Amino acid sequence: MARNWLVDALPDHFNRLLTRTFAEAGFPLRPAAAEVFGTVEEGWDDGLLSEPRTQQVDDLLAKGAVAFRGLVADDVRAQNARTTALRHPLLQRRWAQALDELAELTIPVARASSSSVLGPLPAGVYDLPETDAYKVFNSRRFLTAVWQRQAERKHLLRHYAATVTERRRSSPEHDLRRRAVEAAIDRLVNQQPAAASRLVTGLLPHTTGDGLIELPPGERASLKRRLIAEARAAAVPARTPDTAPPLPAPAPRPTAPAMR
Repeated sequence: MARNWLVDALPDHFNRLLTRTFAEAGFPLRPAAAEVFGTVEEGWDDGLLSEPRTQQVDDLLAKGAVAFRGLVADDVRAQNARTTALRHPLLQRRWAQALDELAELTIPVARASSSSVLGPLPAGVYDLPETDAYKVFNSRRFLTAVWQRQAERKHLLRHYAATVTERRRSSPEHDLRRRAVEAAIDRLVNQQPAAASRLVTGLLPHTTGDGLIELPPGERASLKRRLIAEARAAAVPARTPDTAPPLPAPAPRPTAPAMR
């Protein structure tokens, strides 16, 4: 825990060490994906997802925002005739955005109770002119279909992300990357012994006999904030790069499909 908190206390220093350690191990210097869409897109780029990039997928990627949203709306209306290309890993981000926009545009017209609940029909709807009443009825039907598509999209995205994670962990490169991260933390500890010592010293009073730290969530968060602040105060400016235990050469990367 002290090692992990040291990384949190000195993220810039650690990232510099990690970048150098990855370079020495022969790994590409690509930052980790910031969100799940990036994880899925990178997984497809790296050959971890096998869905082919068809001409229809390329056509959808090239569409403007309004045209793409219109196609998504058509897919929502055709509940039993799905547009297969929309389900491609490279289109998950745009599909999610278009569905969110459709829901936002439809909620006021459908007079829904909230962004997630349709609610009862508004009072006086049957007193409206026939055209206006049908607009409310059709909008509520369409909004329900949008929500169904959103649920389907979230399920598919989780499946893609889980597949990417599982295949990365089962690859020979995963263990080498993990060892590279540990080597970078070793370097950080060696270069910041006072900060590391402050964290260990602060954690020891809360350690049980079997080496666990058992604290309620609130106390744990408060302790972490205090110790991280003390570790930063004890840190020294980064010095000249040191050496770290050598890492084995990485396994050959899988051949990736055509890049985006």
